[in-house]
Amino acid sequence: MDKYGFDRFNDCFSRAVPARSAPVCGKAGRAVIDGFVNGSARMVGWLASVTRYLQSGFIYHYAFAMIIGILVLLTMVFL
Repeated sequence: MDKYGFDRFNDCFSRAVPARSAPVCGKAGRAVIDGFVNGSARMVGWLASVTRYLQSGFIYHYAFAMIIGILVLLTMVFL
């Protein structure tokens, strides 16, 4: 069965595309994976290392941060 010529088109397409797209996909894949995926993992690691210093576990540190936040919000509202 020929299925209206789609089998021939599919056979031709499936042979031609991988040979022509392999160099482009390889470079683009490495750029996307190395740039975006590994970059976002690096950014999360950096953010975690920064916030580790902010989380001391002492209640007075958290209370002080909330008081500063409320003062900043009140200042923004009244100005």
